[in-house]
Amino acid sequence: MHLPQLRRVRWAVRLTLALGVAASVVANILHARENPISQAIAAWPPLALLLTVELISRVPVHRRSLAFTRLAATATIAGIAAWVSYWHMVGVAARYGETGASPTCSRCRSTG
Repeated sequence: MHLPQLRRVRWAVRLTLALGVAASVVANILHARENPISQAIAAWPPLALLLTVELISRVPVHRRSLAFTRLAATATIAGIAAWVSYWHMVGVAARYGETGASPTCSRCRSTG
């Protein structure tokens, strides 16, 4: 690949990550209690993931052991963020009437 193509891919990956984090933050806040402290705490895991990925991707690593440590730390933070965000998203879906393994829109269920 040429440099301009690699830059486009890099920005596409960043945009995809940012959109995923935004959806996760919104779901976490919607599921949190109705006070700013709970909402801020709920929003933190996906933001921590985004910050970690951005910061770690910019650190040059010249030794294999440091590269492995960097990847392990990122994977750990991503796992925590995914676990927390998943349960918030399940709560939001349940709050708005979606249940089961394959939720559908409420209008689709009533006419089907």
